[in-house]
Amino acid sequence: MKTCNVRLSGTDIVKVSGSTWEFSEPGTYIFEIVEFPVKQTSFVVTREEITYKVRCTPSEFRVGDKQSIKDATTTLTIESNYPESFTGELYCRLIGDTKLFKNGDKFTANSYGTYKFKCTLDKRETDEGVGIFEVVSGKTAVYRITVSPPTVTLFNGSAKATVKIQRISGNGDDYRVRVIETGETFNAQNGYVYTANRAGTYTFQSVAYPTAKTTLVVNNSPVVYQNKLKIVPSDATDSHWKEPNWALPEDQIDDTYAVYQLLDEKSACKFHLEEMKNGVNVSGTATCDENGETYNLDEEIVLTKAGTYTFVADDGSSLRCQVILEDYPTIIEISCTPPYAELKGNVKQVSTLIKCTSNKPDFDSRIREVGKVTTYDAGGAGYEFVTAQAGEYIFESVVDTSKRTKFTVVDADLLSVSPQKLEWEHDDLSEKTFTITTYSNQSWQIVEQ
Repeated sequence: MKTCNVRLSGTDIVKVSGSTWEFSEPGTYIFEIVEFPVKQTSFVVTREEITYKVRCTPSEFRVGDKQSIKDATTTLTIESNYPESFTGELYCRLIGDTKLFKNGDKFTANSYGTYKFKCTLDKRETDEGVGIFEVVSGKTAVYRITVSPPTVTLFNGSAKATVKIQRISGNGDDYRVRVIETGETFNAQNGYVYTANRAGTYTFQSVAYPTAKTTLVVNNSPVVYQNKLKIVPSDATDSHWKEPNWALPEDQIDDTYAVYQLLDEKSACKFHLEEMKNGVNVSGTATCDENGETYNLDEEIVLTKAGTYTFVADDGSSLRCQVILEDYPTIIEISCTPPYAELKGNVKQVSTLIKCTSNKPDFDSRIREVGKVTTYDAGGAGYEFVTAQAGEYIFESVVDTSKRTKFTVVDADLLSVSPQKLEWEHDDLSEKTFTITTYSNQSWQIVEQ
């Protein structure tokens, strides 16, 4: 196979195929075959995030018998994964203080403790680039650490144990304890209640005497399964479910009780049942106490009539759940046709058809004349009211007395005018009167002929 020459596109740099190329800057580099420039390939170079780290040398200082705290000194070195990315000096600061230190400066402690340093250019919120300088007593003090109880179990997301440190020999007053896994430090001379939020092993170590250590084992809470016959909606987003809120996690709702609001005669509540035993779905059937129907688990159940439905598992476990369907409001309407009639001449009696209707197929369709006791059924084809007396007849619904209708009957023969003729002489300017006789509330008007 014949080798070919490769050129870095846009440059005069050419190397034989198979050669190594090195790049110091990020970017997209395109290579082409010198003899066939249309044959190209690309190589992408990216730069990692610039990070900084502070090193303390030494990272720990033990103050001996013939030393003082002023001897606790460390050198601060600031490093970067891209040294060429900056010019000038790098600085770090003591966390919790405003004092700045230049790369290479020495730091002298003024007391026992932990000193942390962070580069001023380090924008990370973690302690990944933090330098730590520990100053502890190096005198012949021996400590012992205990934890009680040594094993705990998480409850409601946390577990507690008491950590205590004792000096059993020598001179010293450094009762600090460090948690190796988390970096936490606390004074446990009088006992410290430590709270763990996750399962695992926690190691407690004396800061002054690292040989002294003990462990705490935190176990997860045991899984407790609830045996239940639960309700599973066909559509959890259906806004007509009043209880529970199906959008919440399962452990925050009671899915053995539900309330559904019916809207009209066509609306339906749809769901199925699941039986849980020891955290596992089981197959079987459940029977409804109210209607005696038996349903397979996972079979969709459709209910359309308001009421309370209690379902009981048929496996003898006595597990049960309940669904309540709330009825939609009953709306009653009442009308009469015609609303007006006249008694006149040979017409000695008149009638009207009164109808009582509702938005529900089953309702109380009884009506009565206002002020009277006798009731009539005006449902279906309606009730025909017949009368030979003029007047206003008002009927109301028995179950909703605000719903009324009025039938007006007039006796047209009662309308009379007396005298029927008024006359004036040519020079008579006096007023003359006539009387109109009619039934109560009859409307009339004078028309000029």
